Amino acid sequence: MGAIARSWLTTVSLNAPDALMAVGPWLARCGATIVRHDGVAIVAKAGSELTIRLKGGWLASASEFPVEIIVQAWPIEGGTTIRIDARDTWSFGGRLGMRTKYTNAIEGWVSTAFQPLAPYVSGPSGPGPST
Repeated sequence: MGAIARSWLTTVSLNAPDALMAVGPWLARCGATIVRHDGVAIVAKAGSELTIRLKGGWLASASEFPVEIIVQAWPIEGGTTIRIDARDTWSFGGRLGMRTKYTNAIEGWVSTAFQPLAPYVSGPSGPGPST
């Protein structure tokens, strides 16, 4: 079974740095650890593989599954295009019996990253290309 990933594309009326500044602190408040924030992209991690391995996938909550969240911003005329990607970071071993929880965790983080941008959506918004 391969990695689980989701992507979301949207256009917002904010400039790129302001859009990322809205998302970064929000992700941190929601429990993610910001690994990189360079003005063009944010990379954050959430959950813990060790927790899943110790508790087992059946006992762990979706929020404990290890996920990487990447938010990228590209300036366009009149705003910014934002791409939000979330993917599992399970290193080795099977995901047997965990796929639904993992999918819920990843979709939850995509939704969480999008929340502070929702009031500024100025163009098409929807699932992005598969990652």
